[in-house]
Amino acid sequence: MKQHFTLKSLLAILCLSFGFNLQGQNVLPISINVETAGTLSSIIPASKKYLITDLTLSGNLNGSDIRFIRDMAGRDYLDNNTDGKLNKLNLNDAKIVSGGDYYYFDDHSSDHNNCYTTNNVISNCMFYNLNKLTSITLPNSVTSVGDLVFHNCTGLTSFTIPESVTKIGYQAFHYCTGLTSISIPKGVFSIGNEVFKGCSALSEIIVSSENPGYNTIESVLFNKDNTTLIAFPNAKTNTSYTIPNSVTTIGNSAFSDCIKLTSVSIPNSVTKIGDAAFSSCIGLTSVTIPNSVINIGTYIFNYCSGLTSAILGDNIATLSADAFRGCTKLASVYIPASVTSISNEAFSGCKGLKEILCKRATPPTIGTDAFNGIDKTTCKLYIPKNAYSVYWLAAEWGDFTNIIEGPVYLIKTSANEGGKVTKNSMFVKEGGSAIFTINSDKGYKIKTASLNGNDILSKVVNNTYEETPVNADITFDVTFAIIPYYQMSAAYNEGGKVIINDSIIANGKNISIIENDSVRFNVVPNDNFAIEKVILNDKDITASLKNNSYKIDSISAAQAMQVSFIRTHYTLAVKSEGEGKVLFNEKAITDTIKVEVNKPLTLNFTPTEGYKIASVSLNGKDIISDITNNAYTINEVSEDLNIVVSFKDINTAINGTEANSIKVYTEQNSIVIEGANLGDEVSVYTTLGTLIKAVKATENRIRIDVPDNQIYVIRVAGKTYKTAL
Repeated sequence: MKQHFTLKSLLAILCLSFGFNLQGQNVLPISINVETAGTLSSIIPASKKYLITDLTLSGNLNGSDIRFIRDMAGRDYLDNNTDGKLNKLNLNDAKIVSGGDYYYFDDHSSDHNNCYTTNNVISNCMFYNLNKLTSITLPNSVTSVGDLVFHNCTGLTSFTIPESVTKIGYQAFHYCTGLTSISIPKGVFSIGNEVFKGCSALSEIIVSSENPGYNTIESVLFNKDNTTLIAFPNAKTNTSYTIPNSVTTIGNSAFSDCIKLTSVSIPNSVTKIGDAAFSSCIGLTSVTIPNSVINIGTYIFNYCSGLTSAILGDNIATLSADAFRGCTKLASVYIPASVTSISNEAFSGCKGLKEILCKRATPPTIGTDAFNGIDKTTCKLYIPKNAYSVYWLAAEWGDFTNIIEGPVYLIKTSANEGGKVTKNSMFVKEGGSAIFTINSDKGYKIKTASLNGNDILSKVVNNTYEETPVNADITFDVTFAIIPYYQMSAAYNEGGKVIINDSIIANGKNISIIENDSVRFNVVPNDNFAIEKVILNDKDITASLKNNSYKIDSISAAQAMQVSFIRTHYTLAVKSEGEGKVLFNEKAITDTIKVEVNKPLTLNFTPTEGYKIASVSLNGKDIISDITNNAYTINEVSEDLNIVVSFKDINTAINGTEANSIKVYTEQNSIVIEGANLGDEVSVYTTLGTLIKAVKATENRIRIDVPDNQIYVIRVAGKTYKTAL
């Protein structure tokens, strides 16, 4: 016999063989090639097998090797605990072969088989209950995964099914509570019942798009043509689910343990519901089996502890065993005339049952303990008219002390996603009233409401409808629709803003308003601006504004607002130095004031006596030469105005004599200035500082005509002169 080992694995085995004490130490991953099937136990000493946590195997493995691996992973072939610590097992390059001892005694099946290996098959129960395993890689040559292979492998969080696999057996991943996602490759053509039952963390099932036999819709597993619903992931977040209309069969345990579900809508296309299909769906509160259903399995709703009402379809002949067993809150049950027998323990433990309506004129036969645990002294039993005697005389039925003859009518409700409908009673005696209350979820509205197919939406008042008197069975159907949101947009030019329902809307942006809500547009011009025009959905609504506001009481369409703002005023600001005033409309400017757009404006500069205007600038530009008689006029105001003016003392020290070669004298109603340089500023003032004229010297001798009989102050090249005429 030849054995082949890698150097790494050989060193690891030598350490184990020489008995080094590795307790409490981290053992490195071990890789071993088992050339001859059944020899793994001779490669790894029994005394050391419980130290390995990470094992990679290649070569050939038979039943004896699998038995040894089970021992290493914490469970022996009889499912007893061992001290094994193996949590990672890689068999990618190994091959499962027939032969060797049996690796597991299967006492879970009726024939109590010993489990043996088969070529290229992960046989039944191979890794059953190995809950210490957190990772396992199957051989890439495996073609089939048997029944209960990974039952209760709670440590597995993800698992890859090899591409070579074509078949997955019954309950293969039963109660793998750590498994969150699984992918089914293209080659799988057979999947057993209840394959993912009890996988409480499973939220995603993925099927290869190339798989010819299976399909998923939003992670729900179906056969390829979507006629059989196989598995609804336990951890899928839906609280309600509507089964597609293509489905005719709901598979065994398809929804079992889906504790988040509070409602499931079964379409009229379904004809068969498998065993335990909704078992332990503790969140379900009511169930209606449609009339299309002919066959229902056992345990179909057992231990649905939140279930309060159940309506069976009119084509069911036998209510299966344990159908509602343990439904402790079940209060109302409708049994149609088609039901001829109620099987063993069908309602066992339904201690909250308060009323049963049985439509059959002759009592259905009752199996053992069918009504075990029900208080038959308080539970009302409604039966057809003139049927009292046969029910009172019948076994089990006659134990009910509160038997009420009809006519009594069934009141059914249905609603799609988006809300719910409640009723005052599930059963109403002839002549009574049926009251329905409709509650829409947030973001939804009532779309339709019908009673036995007749539209009654217009008769719904304050979300309530009453039918009286009742003289037939009633089906009250409501559909809800998502309430649409409409976009409110605003576009505007510079000069203001638009506020929609207290939110400032950036230019060209929008907000969403739910249908039927009110909306208010506030158009707010900036200071110095006014509203010129407001257009809403291409209609001029300027005249409809009230206090710059426009309101729509109920929104039913998108709204687009365009606003034009127009400037009405500019600001005039004056900064003054020295003694003097700047007047506008004969009032001194002491602060920033508003001036009308495109209107003429005249400013008067008035020095205090003994002062004169020294300089004036408008928006940074010198304008003193444009001032006449101390006044400055702007023909049209088209911008904000900033005036800076300075007033200075009048210098009287120099009279009309020569100074620095400049001569100032009078001649024939004129003032004559000689000796000024070309370009010098020459200004003539009254003694009160009023500017008479300002010119620039263009020649050596300047003549300025002025009225006579007055004293004038002349300023040339920074010098001041006084003369009389």
